[in-house]
Amino acid sequence: MQYCLYINPTIDKTVEVSGFVPGETNRAQEVRLDAGGKAINVARVLKVLGGDPKVTGLVFRNDGDVIKNALEEHSIFFDFHEREGSARSNLKIVDTTSGQVTEINEPGHEVPDELLGRIADELVNIAFQGDAAVLSGRLPVNAPSDYYARLIGSLKEKQVRVYLDASGDAFREAVAKGPYLIKPNLSELEELTDRPLRTIGDVTAAAREIISRNGVKYVIVTFGSKGALAVNAEASAFAEGLDLKVGSTVGAGDAFVAGLIAREDASLVDMLKSGTAAAVGSVVLKGTQPCTPELYQEYLTKIVIDEGPDETVIIC
Repeated sequence: MQYCLYINPTIDKTVEVSGFVPGETNRAQEVRLDAGGKAINVARVLKVLGGDPKVTGLVFRNDGDVIKNALEEHSIFFDFHEREGSARSNLKIVDTTSGQVTEINEPGHEVPDELLGRIADELVNIAFQGDAAVLSGRLPVNAPSDYYARLIGSLKEKQVRVYLDASGDAFREAVAKGPYLIKPNLSELEELTDRPLRTIGDVTAAAREIISRNGVKYVIVTFGSKGALAVNAEASAFAEGLDLKVGSTVGAGDAFVAGLIAREDASLVDMLKSGTAAAVGSVVLKGTQPCTPELYQEYLTKIVIDEGPDETVIIC
């Protein structure tokens, strides 16, 4: 089973505008509301790809049904604590002319320390050897920065594979505990290594340092439309970007994580191809819709993988 931790509930509002102009009155062409948050996005794509995800954590009573209904629509198991109040709202402004996406994300709410601890303990208790646990996204505003790190330590003792997709201090502290896989984008990897990374060789060297120092098995680095690089102790592979008509980039990284988990027992190349196909299959859709099985299979055949990437290629 794949457990997706959900502790900062989110409602995504996506607004499409043609020729968005900051500081001016803009007319919306289309508006959609989606249950948001990285855990939800990962779980929905995992289900599409034949996984067995379960979302665990919390929701707020005022809009918790929106999140529960979205999961029930995809027949995804969930187990939530409920609190009074409303989820944070994330506004996504999609300029249909330029393809650019502007995001305005609320920080979320405080969650009692006792509840955060209970949720962590419950996840550790229900996960078993061979399961996967996805720790992703921003922590609640009052959560300690080592929350993910402590969880990783406990989950590794049970031989649970931990997939980490976070940022900032929480990411840095969690990486030090040696999760199974991390998926930073380029800027997150630069922040983690405290240096600029300009070429494929720079990124590969940084990833190998993390693998050697912290015991991480896989480092997958995404470069947006330019592709992605997968690195382990023995090899590296680069997935080239595709020329696409973008519907929305929101949730693309989460779809990528789901694609990796769907092929976690495969080769480095097959994992990378699966993650890329899942991400691309989501990017061509509007809002935070998960890719369909048909789109996933279509793009699996189109992804070009370089198993010996030229390390002098400038990536940024």
